[in-house]
Amino acid sequence: MVSDFDEQYVTNIGKPKSTPMKKMLVLSMALSAFVAQSQGPQQLVTVPITQWHTAKGWLYLPQDYNTSTKKYPVVFFYHGVGEAGSNPYVLLNQGIPNLIANGMRPDNITNPADGQSYSFIVLSVQDGYWSPDPNWLPYELAWLKQNYRIGTNRVYVTGLSAGGQTSFGATVTNPEVSKLIAAAVPMSPAGLSSYNPALVNQNNIETWFFTGNSDGVFTANATTYSTECNTQYPGSSRLNVYSGGHCCWNNYYNVSWHDPASGYSVWEWMLINKRESAQPLPVKFVSIDAKKENTSIRVHWKVVEEIYVSHYEVEKSLDGRTFSKMGQVAAAQQTAYSFEDKLHSINAYYRVKSIDMDGKTAYSSVIKWAGKSNSVQIKAFPIPATHTLNIQHPFGSYKMEVVNAAGNLVQTKTFNSSIQQTSIDISHLQKGIYYVRYIDEEHIETIRFIKQ
Repeated sequence: MVSDFDEQYVTNIGKPKSTPMKKMLVLSMALSAFVAQSQGPQQLVTVPITQWHTAKGWLYLPQDYNTSTKKYPVVFFYHGVGEAGSNPYVLLNQGIPNLIANGMRPDNITNPADGQSYSFIVLSVQDGYWSPDPNWLPYELAWLKQNYRIGTNRVYVTGLSAGGQTSFGATVTNPEVSKLIAAAVPMSPAGLSSYNPALVNQNNIETWFFTGNSDGVFTANATTYSTECNTQYPGSSRLNVYSGGHCCWNNYYNVSWHDPASGYSVWEWMLINKRESAQPLPVKFVSIDAKKENTSIRVHWKVVEEIYVSHYEVEKSLDGRTFSKMGQVAAAQQTAYSFEDKLHSINAYYRVKSIDMDGKTAYSSVIKWAGKSNSVQIKAFPIPATHTLNIQHPFGSYKMEVVNAAGNLVQTKTFNSSIQQTSIDISHLQKGIYYVRYIDEEHIETIRFIKQ
């Protein structure tokens, strides 16, 4: 997919060799004549980019955001290598963040397709070395969806130079990222070492490439990528070749610029494109199991494609038909979770329900946890009890635990006895619902009782 000319300069996304092309990219630092003194109406934010990491960036919210209840299209801007580093204010030197900092507002843009007016949310995250990794997008999008009103059928990616590479990479390198995107506007893209342009057809993504006519390898990249997109998805890609070199991107990001051929601005063109289905598929449950852990049962489950999940609820049943919620675990953009059941029975059924940020739910399969087949029978009396609770049980070594309704251990004692009845003093307990657990080497049994 990449020419020999490109291969000698680029190894993979985000890691160019030290070559003449890299030196040309670094020259983009010189194109920024100043560091913007003000970020304008953009706010500095910290955004999750992986399960364990965050990055800083700038967030623009439309002027009417706080007085409206509508959802907004969102643009992810990918900066060039000259804006990489640890100082987020450098992001304001180039591209969309620079234009917003200097007065441009991507608000009240008329969509030529439906005649409606739209305003954009813009997120510009900073990478320390190259340009943001396109695989960060699901984490960034989940964060936006959780905290702001975004329309997930209008998600757009754009960037310049190194960011032209990574914004195009978001559409053609990872199917799980590609399916989130409605359209892409890569400008002067650096080379990709591996990619699959068939993804633009699979996900109906339209692209609009920009490049100078004297920009060397970048001109070649934009031309090749646009041609490949049109081969895979006929009529899906535009190519604007302007007079100039590795420069001039702000001219085309400006809301006042309109393409002489179509009459569209970049912003109007993005609005024309939207994903037909804005509803992501529910998270996929890979597995679920339950294992004994000391005196508890721990339920484990694994998932994939966790993009819009808010939290998980663990449900339990004693008969496999009627389930009730035991507790919940917050989604953390990871693949493995667990929950401890401190009040388990010798036989129980478990399942996990996922709840996404829009309230949509999905269920795991149901599993059964069973203790030893030769389960013991224990009895407790009187119920309700006031001063003493009597427990009938087998001979041998065992432990008795009393747990309150919140699952907290309030009393415990170990026995080695030849008798089959144990009395527990509960006079000091407050009135309420409790559980007594009988535990030996092979069994755990729980009985509910009421303290009066």
